[in-house]
Amino acid sequence: MYIEQNSEVAKSLASLLIYRRSLEKGHVLRLPIMTIACFVKNTIGYNSYFEQDNFLFKDENEWRYIPTKNKIGGGYISESRSTFLKNPDGYNNKLSNYHLEFNINEDITCIYCANNKECKELIIQFPYLKERIKIASWQLE
Repeated sequence: MYIEQNSEVAKSLASLLIYRRSLEKGHVLRLPIMTIACFVKNTIGYNSYFEQDNFLFKDENEWRYIPTKNKIGGGYISESRSTFLKNPDGYNNKLSNYHLEFNINEDITCIYCANNKECKELIIQFPYLKERIKIASWQLE
């Protein structure tokens, strides 16, 4: 869910995340608050990966799979980027046994690419998905 940075929803979520810090581990609200935060992203903001201000996240049209704690062996469902970057191999190894399972024929409805060249490369690699590979209809930069 994309939200405007200074909207009431964004302010409310920020308040919930601050409140969450005061709750003891195991409190019934800690996990639900973090779960909501995992599915929320600012519409526009700083992109730490590209180190770019005013990045339009909404253009990504991304979807997210956030597993339950039970599905990942009781591990954390979220870590800050700075914490992750201190030990990326360690965090990735913790999740290596917990794959997102999907059926390529039933679960993939469309694959978007930026141009004809990308589409042709994908069709060569995945000829059985040819009918689902399309050029993106939105503006790519």
